[in-house]
Amino acid sequence: MAKSLSKASEEYVELVEKVADEVGIGQYVAINVFDMNKSKKDVIKIKKTSVPMEVSLDGEDMIDVYIYEKAFDLTDDETKRMWIEGALSQVAYDMEKGKVILNQEPVISLTLGMYEKYKNVAIEKAQLAIYTIAQIEDKEKEEKEQAKANKTKKKKY
Repeated sequence: MAKSLSKASEEYVELVEKVADEVGIGQYVAINVFDMNKSKKDVIKIKKTSVPMEVSLDGEDMIDVYIYEKAFDLTDDETKRMWIEGALSQVAYDMEKGKVILNQEPVISLTLGMYEKYKNVAIEKAQLAIYTIAQIEDKEKEEKEQAKANKTKKKKY
């Protein structure tokens, strides 16, 4: 992310807030929107605001949305909304803890060259990689739980 930031234009602040309300997180989080004056790879990025509790509004969780306005200015409204919605999809509200969290869901990483060569097949294979890793993690978790249960059984006897 670029080092130089400025407050985003009112147009983009309003658009981000509107999309946040549409996807249902606007009621749970206060949003600060900044312009990344330069960027080499990200058009939008989200981070949880790191401010002391007394600075936040009424104890409300806060997130910072960084957009690259130069890139946004070159696209149509549908693309802007999709970029914002995609970034905001990382934000979730944990009802048990009563706070906003940023999901650490896997992200598909794909070079433009691979996409141009293989089109949707490249996306499907990237998804398959994520699903495969999830299956491995689930299996390892099951094995760990089973080993723990077996250990507990042995101690009882």
